[in-house]
Amino acid sequence: MTFQKVVWSSKSYKWNTPDEIFQDLHKEFRFTFDPAVPPRIGNFSGNALKEPWTGRVFCNPPYKRGLTKRWVLKGWKEITLGHCELLVFLLPLRNNPGFKFLKSKGAEFRLCDKRLKFSDADTGAPFDSVVAILTL
Repeated sequence: MTFQKVVWSSKSYKWNTPDEIFQDLHKEFRFTFDPAVPPRIGNFSGNALKEPWTGRVFCNPPYKRGLTKRWVLKGWKEITLGHCELLVFLLPLRNNPGFKFLKSKGAEFRLCDKRLKFSDADTGAPFDSVVAILTL
């Protein structure tokens, strides 16, 4: 049996959130902070992994191997310290360490109805997406 190598690649690992998805979630959760680049709300100066996250946080982290988990762990740290009351992540649906970590912490997951067309892409994403909601 032979297998062909399939590679999913893109010009960037930063996928800007589609406006429709963000607006629907914002209507439900009333976010006060978005640490991702480019930020939609809140005061952000550029290094989200070092700055505090406060309030009701929406985050669409970079989708790069190893980097997504760092953002998830940063969010967990901020919520357990009491800085955040709510974390909502938009993530690629992959069985990766960040996803597994959120599952172990009791996050609620909502599968997006269809593959998203991110605002800076010419076509739809080659992966499904999930919204992960975490509160303490």
